[in-house]
Formats: sequence, structure tokens, C-alpha cells
Amino acid sequence: MSCLNYFPRITFLLYFVFISFLSLNAQIRFFNRDSSLFFRLDTVIEQQRSEQEVIGMAVTVVRDEKIIYSKGFGYADWETLRPVTTESVFRWASMSKSITSLVAFKLQEEKLLDLESSVSTYLPEYPFPMVKLKYLLQNRSGLGHYTEMNRLYPQWSKRLLSYPSRDTFNAKATVDIFREAPLDFQPGERFLYSTFGFILAGATLDQIGKNSVGLGYLGLVNEVVRKPFEMNTLEVDYLFNNNPNEVSGYYLDSDCDIQTRRDDDISWKLSGGGFQSTIGDLGNYIRGLMEHKLLNKESFEQLWSKQPDADYAFGFDVRGEGKTLRVGHAGSQNKTRTIFIMYPELKIGVGVMCNSEWAEPELIALKVLKELGVEVEEQEYVRNCNEKSKSGYRYLGIWQEGTQPQMVRKGYATRQFQAEANHLSSLGYNLSDADSYLDKKNVRRWDGVFQQHASKAHFITHQSLDSFQLKVNALAKTGAHLIDIETYIASNRRLWAGVVAQNAPKATFVVGLEADPFQKKYEELNRKGQRLADFKTYWNGQKRQWAGVFVPGNDSHAFFKSLTSEAFLQKNTELNTQGLQLHDIEVYTLNNREYWSGVWRQEKDKYQLLREINYCTQERKGKSLAKQGMELVDWERY
Repeated sequence: MSCLNYFPRITFLLYFVFISFLSLNAQIRFFNRDSSLFFRLDTVIEQQRSEQEVIGMAVTVVRDEKIIYSKGFGYADWETLRPVTTESVFRWASMSKSITSLVAFKLQEEKLLDLESSVSTYLPEYPFPMVKLKYLLQNRSGLGHYTEMNRLYPQWSKRLLSYPSRDTFNAKATVDIFREAPLDFQPGERFLYSTFGFILAGATLDQIGKNSVGLGYLGLVNEVVRKPFEMNTLEVDYLFNNNPNEVSGYYLDSDCDIQTRRDDDISWKLSGGGFQSTIGDLGNYIRGLMEHKLLNKESFEQLWSKQPDADYAFGFDVRGEGKTLRVGHAGSQNKTRTIFIMYPELKIGVGVMCNSEWAEPELIALKVLKELGVEVEEQEYVRNCNEKSKSGYRYLGIWQEGTQPQMVRKGYATRQFQAEANHLSSLGYNLSDADSYLDKKNVRRWDGVFQQHASKAHFITHQSLDSFQLKVNALAKTGAHLIDIETYIASNRRLWAGVVAQNAPKATFVVGLEADPFQKKYEELNRKGQRLADFKTYWNGQKRQWAGVFVPGNDSHAFFKSLTSEAFLQKNTELNTQGLQLHDIEVYTLNNREYWSGVWRQEKDKYQLLREINYCTQERKGKSLAKQGMELVDWERY
């Protein structure tokens, strides 16, 4: 039987290409423009991207069976600052499972398979005849996910090394990886999400297709999904493909610093998580489902029939019913986090694809759905990180009374930090504190605190002292004054950086003094009504020197420098009892010994010093303090 004899003929005249669109810097495509809606979508998506610190992402919206919005945000490649566009290609991850189920249900409609039949009927070499095809698609087969597979059949990871990743998709070889893995429970007994189950389902479909119509799994996907859904960029994510439009992927290391994820082979799990495409083709996929292309009504009803013990049907997450029926699937793997959510009765769908492994695309999708008028239960973003992880850094943060929203960025290279400062400034978050360090690869990195509604800030970096002072003086004439300084060595030269903020108090910059002269200058300026707001200490090659930013003030104050950590903490306790709170802190090392210095200012109602913790713990505690009406005024990585 030929493919054309059993698949419904597609009359391409029924497909309309929506020509009316707007393209801005190759990043955006709108159909049937609604400028008010698109402005709101841009706003909520950018806010979520910034709150979640997503490097790059793309969003599509389908309404009334039309793609009305597709847009890229952020960077496809962070190192080069190459932007995400509608042509950028993202991994689908587990969204791929829904494709496998569609193919199975189409073959069932054509009476080429029976979902109730045993997998062994089609794959005699598979040793568990009690596993039915429907159980694989429902995640009820007894095959475990990665955790269970590692426990029951750890040999799978070694067998994976033998998979021919330099060849095209080989369904039989994928099953050989785990074919002898024992089942975790009796098939059909309960729900257990399993990518391995969908890999086995793909291999089963591969054999059925070859036997019945001469098409393997990939051929079936091409005829059943790719062509009728007009998904021209849907393809296998082969390691050897080298698609120039593929986005780079990013993960958080043990210190919550962003790192680039090396590319890896995922083609072996194609039917459970190995496809990729542009955001536009994810929109085409949602549209095709919404139009009930491919399958008849009864098949879709079965496909989306929720199981009694899980929010899952056949390859689709399913929640609600009737008008509130919600179907879709999320995806999570190296280099990507994805989701699509669709309300078939409301004819509304959203797709989100991110290249940052810590992203929560569902939260972004829910924000978009709310703007589209769908009642959703919103959630708060909590970064998934390990508070028990150890790294080469410790952190301390000073929190004082304040209610302005803040964002923290850490571990950014100079170019990326400058770009992020500009981006956050466009959202109303301006840099208030910046610190620099060299990472283990000797790359200059930056940490920073950005505060909402703070005065517009200028970030000056990589300047000689003379050039730095000239720039600061020039900005002072426009009403912008120095609020933060940083100094470091690069290319055997001492360089300077700083934050200059509009409408900040007029500042006095003192630099190049040794300890005693700096102390005298500090006391002299105090008598003139000047208070030390920020300071740095550095080694000039022969002596330790000090620099500081002084601003007008008449509050009580104290400054102590070069104390051991124990003496410093004792001094902090002593000054707290006198009504002074730590305002700025510096830690340096000399002869393998740490020395601490700090500025204390008049007490506020709320104050907290967090120290000797990893960043993940500081982030969690910091969110709690922010809810209590506190702001981060200074923090250090040491």
C-alpha cells in the first residue's frame, strides 16, 4: 500500500499563507496586528525573561487557528551576542513525545496497528510481551525514566556509548541500549513518566511503518506531521548536523554562574525527545492540532483522554475538561526548556522555547495566556538550584530597609554585562553596585545589583585612571555622579570602572592614598559633612592603596580596615549596639590571610548580614528578606 493510498490527501489550496506581517530587526513576525496586545505580550515576556535571567527564548501565540505572534528574545549565542530570531532553531526535548503519539493514532485510524497489542508482536526481540503499545504512550509500561533506569539497569549508559551517533536515526539500535532492562512494575498498574517508553514506542512504529507502507519512524513523521502541518524546519537534532541557526545552550554550574553547554547527541531518543525546529513551526504544530488536522474527532478525544491517576493522556499533558480542557507538553534536557499549551475549545495556544536550562517556560506561557484572557493560576518563579552544592566561592550580602525590586547578575563577561546593563535599564532596572573578578580561566567577570526605578546609570569600564576621571567629570556636568567604583589589573595595567547615576548626590572621588593618609582624608571629609559611600583597596605593586567615593551626609558613621575576619565580626557586633549598621564591605587576601574592611552608617529599622554561604542559599534567603521590606545594598564574592 502506498503512502498516498492511506493518508488523507492534502489540498494545499486550503492553506492560506498569512502575508501581512511586520519584521523588526529579523526578530519578530506579527500576523493580523493588534498593537495593544503585542505591546502587553512584549512587556510580560521581557519581564519574565529578565526575572528568570533567560539568555535566549522565543514565543509563539495561536488564536482562532491563526498564528498571531512569533518573536525572539535575548541571545541565540551569548558569547557573540547573536540575537534569537524567528529563524532560530531550538530543541523540542519531550514535546517530541506528542509527535510520536500522533503518528500512532494515525496508524490506528488506518487500521495498521492496534494500540492494545503487545510490543512483542512487532518487535519479537523485545522480551516483555505484557507491554502494550498503549502503555508506552501513556507512560504506564513499567519502563522507568532515567532515575529508575540507573537503578534497575545501569548498563544502559555504557550501551549508549555504542549507539552510532554519527549515522542517521537507527530505531533498532536505540532499543538495544535498554532492551533487557527489567520493568519497575506490572504494565498498566500505574503511571511513571518514561522517555525510554517513548523510545520503544518509536521503534515499534518504525517496524510497523516499514512492514505496512515502507516508511520507518522518520518517514511516518514526515508524512503524518511535518508535511500536513507545514513544519519545514522540523528535523532530527543530529550531532553532526551543524545547523547555523541552532541556538547555543546554557546551564548553571555549582556556583549558579552561567556556563555554555557542550553539544551532545540526542538523536538516539528521537521519539521521546530528539526533534528541533523554529518557534514558527512550533506555532504551526499548535495550529494544526487546533484545526484537528490529521485525525478525526473520536481519535482526538481518545488522544486527549486524561488518565485517572495522572494529568497525562497519550503523549500529551491534559488538565481540565470541556471549555477549560488544556493540552500540551513540556520539554527539559541539555540546552533547552520548552512548553506548548493549548486550549482546543477556546482556540488559544502558546509555545515557549528557551535555551537556558534553569528557565521555567510554563510561567512565561501562563503570563501570555493571561494577557489573552484565559483564566490561569499564576505561579512564582523559584530558581531550581542546589543549596548544598560547594564551589570555590563564598558570598556575603548586606541587606537594609528598602522596598524597591532588584535583580542580581553574576559571572558575566564584560561585553555581556554591559549588554545586560543596557537591557535592564530599558526595563527600569539600573545598576547600583558592580564588582569584578577573574574566573578560573583568567577571564574578567562581573557581578552586579540592579535596582528598579533607580536613577539612570552609566557603566564605565576598562579605563585608565586619567580617562576614568575625565569621563566621571564629564558626566558630572550632566547631573550624573559617581556611586560605585571598581579597579583591577588587565594586560599588566591598572584599570578602573564605575557606576555613575543621574540625580545622585555630588560625589568626591579620592584615590591613590595609603592607609594612614586615606584615614586622615576620611576624617577630614567627615568634618565637612561628607560620608564614605563606597571604597576599594588594591595593591599597586609595592604598597596597598585605597580609593573611595564620598557623598554629602550628616549621619553617624565609622570606618575600620584591614581586620581579621574574627575581629571584623566582633567590631560589627559592637557597632550594631551603638546604632550603626554595615553599609559597604571589602575583603582582600595578603600572604594567604584574609583581611576585612567596612563602612558603617546610621542604623535603619531593618538590617541583615548574610555571610559564609553559597549563592543559591543567598538567593533564597534574599527573596525572603525582600518580602520583608529589605534591599540588597552590597554583596561580595570572595
